[in-house]
Amino acid sequence: MSKSKLDLYLDEILEKMNITEKDRYRELIDFCKSINLRPKKVYNKNFLAIDFLNTNKNYSIMRFGIKENHNIIFELRYYANRQYSEKFHEAIRKIIESYKGEYVGCYKCGNCQGYYTYTYPDGTTFVRCGFSLIPVENITDNDIAEIKHLIEIQNQVYNNA
Repeated sequence: MSKSKLDLYLDEILEKMNITEKDRYRELIDFCKSINLRPKKVYNKNFLAIDFLNTNKNYSIMRFGIKENHNIIFELRYYANRQYSEKFHEAIRKIIESYKGEYVGCYKCGNCQGYYTYTYPDGTTFVRCGFSLIPVENITDNDIAEIKHLIEIQNQVYNNA
């Protein structure tokens, strides 16, 4: 059976990764497909990437890919989860700080569904729009089970909306 163009594109992305990364992301791809998330090519001249979308709402839950310099792109939407490890909490802090505290709160985009929060030790809290995908760095094998859980909960929320 011949592969679809999308499967060939996925293979092209995976071929640029080392074997450990390839296995890790293949597991996530297979999981996304198993819960009926639809892969969709991301069109960008600076990197190769795929979004996995909830079929009910057509919203992306996971994006992964690779940049020209072979750095991996991994972004996740997980606002529906109220508990997650420090790694995912820190990812929210990093995205807020990468924009120097801009682009927090509601963007008035009309896609309101939920939000992420990050509270600093001094009590200052920032809210990030839930429609945003959150970049998560350095995914390891130890993160895979939690990522699957985050994806599954987010997908259930969209399916029940």
